Amino acid sequence: MDNKDIFRLFTPVEPIKIESRDSCHGDADFRRTLIGEFPDGALPGGAGNRLVVKLAANGFTDPEHLAMWERLAREYRALGYYCPEILRDIAGNFPQADYEGRRCVVWAEEFARYTLADNVEVTITLPDGRYTYYDDALLMDARVAAKRFDFSPLPSAYALFDIFDKNDAEPEVLEVAHDWLKAALALPERFRKRALGIWDRWEDNRAYVRAAATVRYPPPSSSRTSTDPTSFWTRRAPSVAS
Repeated sequence: MDNKDIFRLFTPVEPIKIESRDSCHGDADFRRTLIGEFPDGALPGGAGNRLVVKLAANGFTDPEHLAMWERLAREYRALGYYCPEILRDIAGNFPQADYEGRRCVVWAEEFARYTLADNVEVTITLPDGRYTYYDDALLMDARVAAKRFDFSPLPSAYALFDIFDKNDAEPEVLEVAHDWLKAALALPERFRKRALGIWDRWEDNRAYVRAAATVRYPPPSSSRTSTDPTSFWTRRAPSVAS
């Protein structure tokens, strides 16, 4: 299917212009955003004259995840926080389509009504360097967390102990921590003791949270005795090879 075919899944009106944006993260994480511009009044309701259609082929975007995100977006809006509406196709589904040699799941979103945070001028900051909306963003996170939403068995991308992408070997939080340790161990030897102290504290904090968590997590494997300096279960990393 070409770009016009993809838009026909959501509207019989043909866009007068299509902008394509690639946001792939490697071969296993294909993401494409298509922004269609339509004649004034061609789209229903207050949708304006632009419609965003997204395609993805990865281990964490499928109709089940999209239904969860669709519901979550509604919950954010109910709390008074703007979140673009996720839209299904004409038949009321999240369809799949063959696109550029991949089998992709497809969905649409209303074009954002407001300036995105990524596009806010860097000059809009507080004296300490934080964005002016920083405190409001923290308050939003707290209000959403207080709702304790529990309408899906799917793991969150922010979960400490669950695999979010089925293609990942470990949770993303742990992967980032391993990347940090690799970089820390590459520093001059005089920083080694401090780096290992930080790593030990991180391990202790994670173990504490794990013990208190209600999520299920598989037991540690034999990697606990590994000499790999990036192993989560290694308490002391060996010397860095020259």
